[in-house]
Amino acid sequence: MFVGGLSWETTQENLQRYFGRYGEVIDCVVMKNSESGRSRGFGFVTFSDPANVSLVLQNGPHQLDGRTVCILILLIINMTFCNMIF
Repeated sequence: MFVGGLSWETTQENLQRYFGRYGEVIDCVVMKNSESGRSRGFGFVTFSDPANVSLVLQNGPHQLDGRTVCILILLIINMTFCNMIF
């Protein structure tokens, strides 16, 4: 799940703690600038049960560290098929 609009102060731990209330988070990352180490304002959360994403969407909007964050669902399609198209 993509999480956009994060505060510069949002840490991976804050992101995991917040979304952990909707189910077990198995992966969580706040994307950072490789040179400065500063947050790029977005991240990704993966739940052990993909159905938990529905809970997140049903309970929005979400406020994290003083910001309303944007939630987008990421779909992974067959990359072989994708490569044939593009």
